[in-house]
Amino acid sequence: MRLGRLFVVVLAGCGFSAGPSGTAIDASGDGGSIDARLDDAFAFDVNVDLCYSGSGGYRVCLPSMPTSSLVLAGTIDTTPCTGGFVLAPGASLPDLCVMSGTTVTATGAVRVIGARPLAIVATQDLTIGSGATLDASSIVGGTRGAGANLGTCNAGSPPGGSSGGGGGGAGGSFQSRGGAGGGGMGTAGGTSGVTVTTAFVRGGCRGQPGGGATPGSGGDSGGSIYLVAGARLQIDGQLNASGAGGGGATGSKSGGGGGGSGGMITLYGSPIVIGSGARIWANGGGGGGGGSSSSAGTSGGQAVAPGGGGSAGSGDGAGGVGAAQVMSGAPGMQGAKGGGGGGGGVGVIENVTGGLLAPGTFSPPAI
Repeated sequence: MRLGRLFVVVLAGCGFSAGPSGTAIDASGDGGSIDARLDDAFAFDVNVDLCYSGSGGYRVCLPSMPTSSLVLAGTIDTTPCTGGFVLAPGASLPDLCVMSGTTVTATGAVRVIGARPLAIVATQDLTIGSGATLDASSIVGGTRGAGANLGTCNAGSPPGGSSGGGGGGAGGSFQSRGGAGGGGMGTAGGTSGVTVTTAFVRGGCRGQPGGGATPGSGGDSGGSIYLVAGARLQIDGQLNASGAGGGGATGSKSGGGGGGSGGMITLYGSPIVIGSGARIWANGGGGGGGGSSSSAGTSGGQAVAPGGGGSAGSGDGAGGVGAAQVMSGAPGMQGAKGGGGGGGGVGVIENVTGGLLAPGTFSPPAI
């Protein structure tokens, strides 16, 4: 569905605009079609009655009212953003793929992949039914969640490595810190980057690759989903933006990769209603196992439910378990030749509306 031209502001003097489906216009420089004053971040030529969500980087303004409903189904790929619009905020913030309808519903399994975070806007009610799943997680050896692996993450210090052995990579950090990688033969494991706070929609941070000749790859982070309802946001199903496990060392005497951090799930509605069976999580992926003198390690796992992070990969040095709730990722274990990768940290569940979200099950807790 196409909405015409759309504007979003993230910072004073910086703006989004949308062109034809699957294309972007950067309205933050000269020649933009928006007249914004530096002292008023929302002084745009738009109807304020068509603005949704909170302020700053979470506010979305539509120039015209959608006229039809939207049903979410199958796979949504935010790279072409077919049926939606690419928003280019400028100021080094990630593009968004935005889809909109008068009402928006999901009743089955919806996979959300691609280069950009996905924003879904309902001018009225937005409903994620009890049998529905919106899955923006990343999968070892599979697809990445939408907007995974933000390029501006602090990567930390990489592991050491040589032909005789390699340290494990550290897990990615986001709201909580990824676990450190385990040391290998005469080499240190990687250390994770610092935790970060955010005021805009984004994916998480990738885990480090291991060290050595044939190391495991770093796990992709979880992606990002932004749900915006002009009226009631009802969630009875599942939202998942967890990180992938780190790769196991692909050969001997090398370190496993660190798990990816969880991504970001952002919610706005008036009100937000969470059903008792709702499950919403953005946990870390498990670290990959290190390679011994004669064998490879196995990859870390992915969080399949809110109750725990991704499982640790096995090998010479076992990987660390991915983070859940408010914990940090577990460190990888020391190996005689190859160290294990650290578990990824948790992502963010952001409640833009404010107030307590209950009952449901959340990991990490909504902020």
